[in-house]
Amino acid sequence: MLFTSTTASAEIVSELPNLPPDVSPHLVAELERRELARQLAALHKRIRTERRWERIAKLATCWPVALGLILAAFAPAMQAYLATGFPGLLATVFPLNALFSFTDLRIPGGLGQSLPLILLYAQFPLDGLFARMFLSQRVTLTGVCAQVSFYHFLGSVYIFLVSGAYYPLLTR
Repeated sequence: MLFTSTTASAEIVSELPNLPPDVSPHLVAELERRELARQLAALHKRIRTERRWERIAKLATCWPVALGLILAAFAPAMQAYLATGFPGLLATVFPLNALFSFTDLRIPGGLGQSLPLILLYAQFPLDGLFARMFLSQRVTLTGVCAQVSFYHFLGSVYIFLVSGAYYPLLTR
């Protein structure tokens, strides 16, 4: 900022505290430049802090996926426990694994043997992705649990229909 008139510099000097009225316009310009630089640095610091909190908030929305990854580590143990104690719940908790375990699907190659195991580990992270998607739509945590449970129920009904277990019920 250049000052061409002495009245303009006198007005600026009068606005700045503790400066005598006969200060050079260049000194006033330098003081203003320093003040502007200080305010700009404070603004940049505030913007960095806000961006950091935005990143933390975005990471905080990923907790369902993180919980799904943790539960995926325990999926084989959960499957073994359910298979021995509660075999009816196995298809409800792991519908993808149960669906692709059928040999009638005739998936070619070794994929047919490894896909159930892959989906056993992928079930809970996929549920976490669903939960994160539902939570982003402003649904309560109870509503999200109900929606994911409903999808599991639909998966078990589909498995019931695909497996042909309903056929004896129809022939009575």
